[in-house]
Amino acid sequence: MLDRALARPLGWALLGTVLCTPLLLGCFQQANRAGRATPSAGTPDWVVNAPPSTGFQVSMPGRAQTETSVETEIDGAKASVVEGHLVSGPMYFEYAVRTVEGGVAGEVEDLREPAAQRLSARRSFNDVRVREERSYRDDTGYRVLERVFDSQTDNGLAFTAYIRVYVGRARVIRTMVALPTANERAYVAQTSYFFDSVRLDPADAASPAGDGRYDPNAWSWAYPPEGGFAAYYPGLPRYESSTFMHEDEERTIHRYVVSGAGGSPVFAVRAIHYGERPPDEAFNSARGSWTSSGWEILDERPSQRTGYGGLELALEKEGRRARVRYYVTNVGIYEVYVERADAPGADLDRAERRFFASFRML
Repeated sequence: MLDRALARPLGWALLGTVLCTPLLLGCFQQANRAGRATPSAGTPDWVVNAPPSTGFQVSMPGRAQTETSVETEIDGAKASVVEGHLVSGPMYFEYAVRTVEGGVAGEVEDLREPAAQRLSARRSFNDVRVREERSYRDDTGYRVLERVFDSQTDNGLAFTAYIRVYVGRARVIRTMVALPTANERAYVAQTSYFFDSVRLDPADAASPAGDGRYDPNAWSWAYPPEGGFAAYYPGLPRYESSTFMHEDEERTIHRYVVSGAGGSPVFAVRAIHYGERPPDEAFNSARGSWTSSGWEILDERPSQRTGYGGLELALEKEGRRARVRYYVTNVGIYEVYVERADAPGADLDRAERRFFASFRML
């Protein structure tokens, strides 16, 4: 599970899931901007560390000491772990790449759970507090978690540090810097450069940024974090969003689509999030969006996926046909559909079956 990504830090193990301050959050924000990995006067002679077969590299002020291991996940899957750490002056640098057999399970938010409790349980640290955290999808399609803690050692020495965890399809990558609070301001440039220099394998991104172009020869998995589903698309899906009002609150519709030239065929998923069990009329509204646009329902039957009940519709309109599946969960509605010309096409038939068979809610 994802919380294992924060376990077993090397070297300063006590700091493996630690600390940060608003000043260091500024470093996070700087590091979010692409193309900033240029050494400054404070980062001479840094070395690129690129552990083999990890799809990861980062620059550090020296060659990291590394360890490898194989562990077993809670669900029985094997995970290979490569960890590296380096002490340079008052600063401690660390990375860990966890590659999970069969892919990563869970949500990025799962990484929050054990950190403060583990630190508090260690004798060397007291009064561990989470100051700030955020999770998001970065420009490359990775799910990211940043955490901020405050703590001090038994002898009263205050430490600041920050972590950034990247979650891909098969890997969880943790990067971290820690240093005494008294040295924090003097080492902002080095801290920013460390995070700026991170490079990840774009093929492992959970939700790669796509152009939405239909390509039957380039199937790819999409695991959009804000969508909460997985699907296998004929191309890299384009992300779109819109909002609607529900009980005086703004809600979001996430849409992930690939389409051919001229708008046909279309393979898409719409995730309509309510944050709670959708009202009965919400399902009728989603269904009615087709009929109100001139589509005629030819067939209607129950459907089910990963334990969730739903409905499947077959529709037609002016020489086009569509197949739509709806699934209702405790927080929203998923609309999975393929729209295409109403003409024979064995290749499109296979692609349609493949797309629907791949869909699952996470």
